[in-house]
Amino acid sequence: MAKVVSLVAKDLKWISISSSNKMPHGERAHHARSGFTLIETIVAVTVLAIIVSMLAVRITGTRDKQISLVSDQLADLLMVYAMRSEHSPNPTGISLDRERMAITLVRRIPAEFEGGEMTWGRDPAVPAVPLPHFIEDQGLEVLADGSWTDIGEWPLLAMPGQDRPEIEINLTWDERTVSLRLSPHSMNAVIRDSAVPDSEIAPREKQDLDATGLWQSDW
Repeated sequence: MAKVVSLVAKDLKWISISSSNKMPHGERAHHARSGFTLIETIVAVTVLAIIVSMLAVRITGTRDKQISLVSDQLADLLMVYAMRSEHSPNPTGISLDRERMAITLVRRIPAEFEGGEMTWGRDPAVPAVPLPHFIEDQGLEVLADGSWTDIGEWPLLAMPGQDRPEIEINLTWDERTVSLRLSPHSMNAVIRDSAVPDSEIAPREKQDLDATGLWQSDW
């Protein structure tokens, strides 16, 4: 009897092995494991959430640093613009270079020959301020006495002996706006951030022109 049972068991084992060998490899793998377990799914989702949150914090921090740098550079540009409007005998202006997406200070260049037309050129003493890549053309707004002006089409001018307008430069992205406002009789811009309620960043301290080398520029 034991011998018969042993033979039957061997036959069943051979049938089982033969059936599994005839099954395609993909089906055998699917048969062996039909999918992820609940614990594995929870772990995978948790790891992805952590990675996404870390990336979001890093991107936000990088953008904050870029905006802080651009705000300081624009404040310096507006300060030189105000000083030039007060002391320079030539017109000065704020312009937008759309090819580089950079805000520049421009000045009137005399004609090369008598009777020629005067042109506008970038002021070499003041570095251009490139805008961050996440601020598109529509995210830049420039106001003169409350009216929108296209500084990419024509510079925002300050004429010698005339009062300059109140200038406001707004940078908008992701429903957040940083604003720089230069009043007609001020030398320093006031910076406001919409992400901080009732924020008003004090103007930067005045710079020593001898130390910065700006005394060499043509006033």
